Amino acid sequence: MANTFKLKTKANVGVGITRAGTTEDVKLLKNAPVPQGSSLEFMAGNKIVLEATDTVTVDSDTNNSIDAALTIMEIT
Repeated sequence: MANTFKLKTKANVGVGITRAGTTEDVKLLKNAPVPQGSSLEFMAGNKIVLEATDTVTVDSDTNNSIDAALTIMEIT
């Protein structure tokens, strides 16, 4: 994730997973500060196995401030 906000401010970010067919929300990251112009990598070398219908969410307390990238491997 990268803080791309134009003003000099930090963004507090969170990452979560919602399992399909349940109300189970799992927070992987909560209120992590990302200063303006910097980035955060929090799953280096780790993986999470999801079902095709699970949802990953990235949120920020500052509008339009975070770009997020995911690497996805699909088994067919």
